[in-house]
Amino acid sequence: MTVWGRSLTLGAVAAVAITLASCVSSGGVATPADVPSSCDELISNQNLYEYNPNLAANPAYEPSPLAANIVAEGGISCGWLNASNGIELSMTMRQAGPDEWQEIRAAAADEAGSTPLTKVDGVISYSEGLGVVQAYISGRWVVIESTGVSAEGDVLMLLRALSLPSD
Repeated sequence: MTVWGRSLTLGAVAAVAITLASCVSSGGVATPADVPSSCDELISNQNLYEYNPNLAANPAYEPSPLAANIVAEGGISCGWLNASNGIELSMTMRQAGPDEWQEIRAAAADEAGSTPLTKVDGVISYSEGLGVVQAYISGRWVVIESTGVSAEGDVLMLLRALSLPSD
């Protein structure tokens, strides 16, 4: 197949289709300019590979209730699947002002099993096998959810690798 003058293999076309299928944004409504509009814009494929080369877009990704609410408020949510062990990982983001973030963080900190993050502004909770990291980075509320996350170090590289426009 030739696209924009470049020859693509069927595998490359499938990879693009799978990547787009694993991204959920606010139902056809444009996301704010400072929030990525695709999973590739949220975190580059190279950074995702460096984090874990076994992660691939999850075509069956369904946002959690928390992620679905964030998407409904103009955010984006992306899901990946670890091909080696079947563990799912999702990342969700939307803009949030500092005062709103303080409310979000306070509510997250009140949840049982939550602990403040030490390297970034945020909270991690671990309950019933699911790790949930909520962080505030450059005016964005970022949520990472996975059964493979139980400590801040499990996601610190992902948080630092986000593709965000400079403020």
